Order: sequence, then C-alpha cells, then structure tokens
Amino acid sequence: MDWFAILTGNVVMTDSPNTVINIKNVEQTSNCTVCTNISGCSSETSFKLPASISVDFTCLQPQMVFTVEISREIVCTDLSCQGGVVPSDSSIYPEFNRTFNWDVKAQSGKAFQRSGRVTIGTFCKDGLIRSVRLLYKGRLSLKLPGQAPMDPSAFDITVGPDIKGLAEVAVQFPLGSSNVTLFSPNFPLGFPSNDLATWSFSVPPKHNFTVVFLGSTAPQCQKKSVEVQYSGQNLGLSTSLSDPQPALRQGDFKMSLVNCEVNGGSGLSLNFAVSVSRRSSPVPCLVDLQQEKDLTLYIKKKDSTYSPCEMKVDSIIQDGITMQSGTQFNLSFQDCGSEDIMLTAIKSIDLRVCSGQKSCPADEIPLTVPTLDQCLPVPLQTITWNLQSLQGGTIELRPPAGGLKQSLAGQECGNRLFLTVRDGGGVPLGTFCPRGPLQGIKMPANASIVTTGAGSLGLSSTKESLLNVSFSQEITGKQGWPGQGFPHGGISKRCRNVLRMCVLIDEQNQWALALQ
Repeated sequence: MDWFAILTGNVVMTDSPNTVINIKNVEQTSNCTVCTNISGCSSETSFKLPASISVDFTCLQPQMVFTVEISREIVCTDLSCQGGVVPSDSSIYPEFNRTFNWDVKAQSGKAFQRSGRVTIGTFCKDGLIRSVRLLYKGRLSLKLPGQAPMDPSAFDITVGPDIKGLAEVAVQFPLGSSNVTLFSPNFPLGFPSNDLATWSFSVPPKHNFTVVFLGSTAPQCQKKSVEVQYSGQNLGLSTSLSDPQPALRQGDFKMSLVNCEVNGGSGLSLNFAVSVSRRSSPVPCLVDLQQEKDLTLYIKKKDSTYSPCEMKVDSIIQDGITMQSGTQFNLSFQDCGSEDIMLTAIKSIDLRVCSGQKSCPADEIPLTVPTLDQCLPVPLQTITWNLQSLQGGTIELRPPAGGLKQSLAGQECGNRLFLTVRDGGGVPLGTFCPRGPLQGIKMPANASIVTTGAGSLGLSSTKESLLNVSFSQEITGKQGWPGQGFPHGGISKRCRNVLRMCVLIDEQNQWALALQ
C-alpha cells in the first residue's frame, strides 16, 4: 500500500518510499518520551519508510507535547512528479501538530510548480497566490495544527515550464478592490547574487493596479545594479528601489527583482504591496415604474463568473434584478455594458374585457416599447407582450403602416427588428419584420409577441407603435382563394377557427392560411 498510519501500541507495515518521519518533544518541561521497537525511548525519534515499527508514548496526551514532521522526497521528470500529495497523508497522527515537507527535485532547466493559494514556507487559506515555481530543487513546507484536515485537491506539486531566476510567483486578483503584500525570497536576509525573482499578476478588466514598496535593503554591488523590471500590456520599464513605481495602470503584468553581483552589505530584500481597484465609480439609477401597468423588467448578467460588472439594489450586490410595475427601484451600476448584462421586459395585455362580444368595443391597442429611465446602462433588447383573450375569440395583429414580411429559409429579414409570434402554448408560429406585403395576423385564444432589437441600440430607437392588437369574433375565413399551391403554408379556401394562425394578404381583407 502507498500510505501508512502510526498507531500507539501497534505494529504497522508501511510502504511509502522516500519518506522520513520525525517525532519530537517540543515541551522542555515534559519528561514524556516516544518509544519504538527500533531505537527505544527518547525525546525524539526518526525513521525512514518503508518500515515495520511500533510506536508508544510514556504520557497520556502526547499530542500536547510532541510534534510530527513528515518529509518526503519527490523527483520530477519532464512529464510528472513521483510521489506528490496524497489524501492518506492527512491520516498521519491527525491529533498532533504536523509539518509536511516536500523535497522536490526537477531536471536541470525545469521548474516544479506548487499550485494553490498559499505562500512559500508557511501555508494559509484564502490567499491570492495561485502558484509558486521554483528552479531545479527546493523544499516546500505545510504546517497544520492538530485535528486540522488537509485538502489534497487544493494542494499539488506538478512539473512547470522553464523559468528564469530563483522563483516565479503567480497572483490572481478577484473582481473589485483587493491587495496583496509580498516578500522577496529569503526575506529579510536577501537572496543570491546575480539572481532574480519574478511575480506575475493577473488583473481583472476595467481595474487599475498600483505597486508600493513598503521596505527594502540594497546590497553593495560589485558589478551592475539592482533593477526592478516591469513588462506587460502597454508597460515596459525598469526602475530602482528608490524610484516611483507604476500606479493606476491597467492589464496583466510581470515584475522582476534583479540582483547585482554582490560584494557585501546586508543583502537585497524587498517588501512590497500591490493593490487593485475598479477604474470607475458606481453610477446610481432610480428606475420609476409607478405609472406602468403589468410590466416586468429583468436585468441579468450574461456571464456572472468573470464579469467586472457590479449591480446593486439598495446597495446590495445582485447577479440578477427583477422589477415589477407600480414601484420605484434604487439601483447602481459599475462597469456594466452591453457585453456584460441584458435588459428584457414582459408586458401582459388582458383582452378579456371584451366580455365575449363578437367585436371588442375598445379601439385597437398599440404595442409600443415602454420608455425607460436613461440611467440604465444598456437599452432594452427584448420585450414580450403576453396577450390574453376569451376562449373562442380571435386576436388580430395589424401593423400601423408598411405591412409585415415573414422571415423564411432563403428569404430572411434584413431588418434590425424582429417579431416572433407564439401561440398560447409557446409554439412559434412565425418570425416577422416590418415593411412587407402582409397586412395582418389573426390567431385564436392567447398569444405572445416577442420583439427583439438587433445591434447595440436594441429597441431604444423604436418609438412608434410596432403592432396594433384587437379582439374580434372567431376566424371565419374568406372565399376566393385557390385550394392549394400557395408557397410556404398551403392556402385553404377557409380560415377556420381551428387554425392556429392566418395572415392578411391584401387590403381587401383576404385572409390566407399560414399554419395548420
């Protein structure tokens, strides 16, 4: 087996090569000892695996006195590393304070990569560091208090690409304001002569970054001088430790600390911070729907995983916003554009007030795009009108001017405005656009009209009525049309009330069957 567990008073067979266990008394005032069948009793013992060994302690609570150190050697080839972090590692004396050491050796010119949000030497959760790459060989240490579990899925050692220099640390900033404090290798003692360390930073879009040096020591240079080199999008410069560093810049970047040929002195060390914040400020927006009726607005992020857009309702961040008519909404938007969010609307129109009469006494109801507050960062892209009528009645749709054209295969609409007609069950009956030969549409019972504006303007420039809707008697049909042969639908002599949709072909009220 490739794991081991040391249990007090038991003999355990192990098979975990290149692993050394050290158990040490760290309480000088305690006389408790650790006893093995190999080395007897003492304040400290070490053994190398694989081994067959029994372990006992001479006190009742050895976890209060002893620490356990588990050191493993890992050799990396071009493709993989042998003997990485495994789940069974956490079963080694879980009640003791433990230190895990991985002595990693890669092929010359290769780097081994330590993935996870941790720092070199002491590991902690919830940091911004995503990986640490070291050249050729080194030791990585993870310290865990007693009873603390180790999550191997968030901790791994892999082969990385070639790097130049002592180490390369990758930092990824989240959306919004954040900062990280970093130290040069071997801080505060300084790192080797003629070497360099690199930090790579991933900065979200529409964010600024600023680099601040908090403290540094400079060596005595025999040749060359200490440099801080920056590279990235629209960024390429070299500075000294005393120069101003980049501020309020955008984009991903790399920072390299380059040491000189050291002649003496205190050694090169650097403690610095990088802060990231949004370039813009929140823009307040009061949406007033008090005068609207049966209207619902929806604002939704297109991609909530990595969008810089931040929407708030009453200062609370939301990924989606729903607004009902009859009230006001206090919103704010920051870095929200048409590539980030979509604005849609649904409006219900009840035609059942016609009370079952053969013709509705009310005039035609115009379907117009509602005028929304200009503070909204994007135009309305889609509006759906849900039309409800009495059972057995007919909904009639007529364009106020210019007619309609049906979008068909090979005869698609070239307009930026599209109207999709659906029956009460949501089944599409056809897609239409303005300026065509069709003078109207009839359909029984309920229906919905989905209007979509193409392009960046959406429906914002649509001011006039798109359609006029009315309720009338059932579809009765007109004589005089040929029985067969009309393309894309097959015209019938009658347009009965069992049909799902009829279209008005000309101004003489000649209705033709479009869908059966």
